[in-house]
Amino acid sequence: DCIAAATKAEQVANDAITRLPVGTDARNEVERLRVEAVFRAAQYDRCDALLTALLSQFTGSLPPKLQALRVRLCIAQGQLAKAGKLLDDFFGDVPEAAPNALSMDLARLEFLLIANAGRRVGDWLEVIQRRGGAYARRRADAVSLSHLNSTGQSKSTVDPSVVAAQGQDWLRRGDPSRAGDLLAAAAAAEPDPDRAMSRVAEAAAALLAAKRMNDAIDLMQDVSLAKSTAEKASATHLQAAILLARLDPSDPATVTRLESMLRKNLQRWSDSASSGSIRTWLSKILTSQRRYLEAAEIVSDVNPATINTELAQSIANAWLSVLGKSALDTADTAVPQKSDRRQATSSFQAAMKKLISNDAMRSRYRLVSVLHLDRTELGDLTPLGANAFPDDAFIDSLINFRRSGVMPAESPPSVLLPQIEQRLMADARTDPSLRQKTVALLAKWLGSEAVSMASAERCLWASDVEKAIKLLKEVQKTSADPRQSIQQAATMLGSSDNAKARQAGVALWDELASGLPQGQRVWHEAKLAAIRLLQRMGDQQEAYRRAKFILLTQGTIDDALRSQYQSVKKP
Repeated sequence: DCIAAATKAEQVANDAITRLPVGTDARNEVERLRVEAVFRAAQYDRCDALLTALLSQFTGSLPPKLQALRVRLCIAQGQLAKAGKLLDDFFGDVPEAAPNALSMDLARLEFLLIANAGRRVGDWLEVIQRRGGAYARRRADAVSLSHLNSTGQSKSTVDPSVVAAQGQDWLRRGDPSRAGDLLAAAAAAEPDPDRAMSRVAEAAAALLAAKRMNDAIDLMQDVSLAKSTAEKASATHLQAAILLARLDPSDPATVTRLESMLRKNLQRWSDSASSGSIRTWLSKILTSQRRYLEAAEIVSDVNPATINTELAQSIANAWLSVLGKSALDTADTAVPQKSDRRQATSSFQAAMKKLISNDAMRSRYRLVSVLHLDRTELGDLTPLGANAFPDDAFIDSLINFRRSGVMPAESPPSVLLPQIEQRLMADARTDPSLRQKTVALLAKWLGSEAVSMASAERCLWASDVEKAIKLLKEVQKTSADPRQSIQQAATMLGSSDNAKARQAGVALWDELASGLPQGQRVWHEAKLAAIRLLQRMGDQQEAYRRAKFILLTQGTIDDALRSQYQSVKKP
């Protein structure tokens, strides 16, 4: 078909030449087209003769199209050295700066393809696009594809830009899946990192059009990691994570894979423009899984120089959550107690050691420390003064109170009161000498009408047993877990030195047992707790009576429980 069309074109040109005056532009152009037709018919000797006769008509510089035809003819005849010389004469030492002539640009591309010039092919394709725009690039891609098809080269041995051109061709034909595979191969083989990211974007778009989202995600992830120095590598990798999140956010496997991708992004590009949002995203995933310590460590893994007041507060909030949930007196039974608190405290100190060179972070570090560290761990918290950051004057006064018992002159922010109460109550439980000052200070800040387990405990410290019992009953009425509130109240009252409080504790253990299935382990635990409390109160007779009664009336008791009852001796 090609030869037939070329022959027909030559015939039309011959007819036109007979009717055009010699030396006119129209005659010269038709003669050039005749030579082109003979060239297309692969009659290279005739083409050479016709071209030589045509060139003799020009006295000055040859038109670029004729120069390009000379180069292409030399290539077709295997005269690569002569073709290279003609190209050098036109393009010089800096081809990009040569006169803009698409025909010569394409001739040089053909020469580079024949010479198997590798990377230079891709570079020249980019130059053609810059010099001639999208149309020129499509012409260049067509030349590349023609060469690839005519030589039968493997895609692994040609320049990635040629493979990409074939992918674009399939995309224009309406086959995005095949286009995506070719563009993906070009992206993976592309040695230039920035150009590889451009290929990835094209390939991913084609794969998404073919509804192959997982393949697009894998490509964007793998190539961006392999070409991590590219300007858009981090953003491409993040886009893969965003696509993954759209698959099925409720699927645990998807969430696990997403977490892994976000962690890899932070490891590879820790200072990228998107690292802050990635840390926030990853922190939310970890927090939703109650992995609070890992979430805090993620948000803390930053350059101190980048921390502003807002980020410092976010980091502090994460650690307040961790340390608050690992507090020794937490009601959250899902959180391990002592070992978890030691790990949380150690991790907090390690993270802050890297960050407190930043003034804003040092202020928040002191706040978290005074709320959650033990008194023996406050040694290096030096005052910042009233004019450093908001709340620092109060933090200074609270540190001083915890160290030496000097009553603070400053009042706390209301949002911190629950954590301040928890901290000071924990101090007073371990050091009874602090209890009276703690009672007075928290009454000043919280008022005397607060209804909670902690306020009832302070009433016990203040020897107001009646009010303590009253408050505990009110807490029980509104508790979401009445059984747990009764158990906590009974334990609290039983730990008091006051006889009336202890007696009320025995009554609460009895009340708890009465609401439990008789004979079950929890029922026995409540009964034994009441007996032990009676023993501490000195009422050995009543303790023995109760233990003996249960041994007589409960037919089936496991050996461990039986031995505890039998250990209660008759007075």
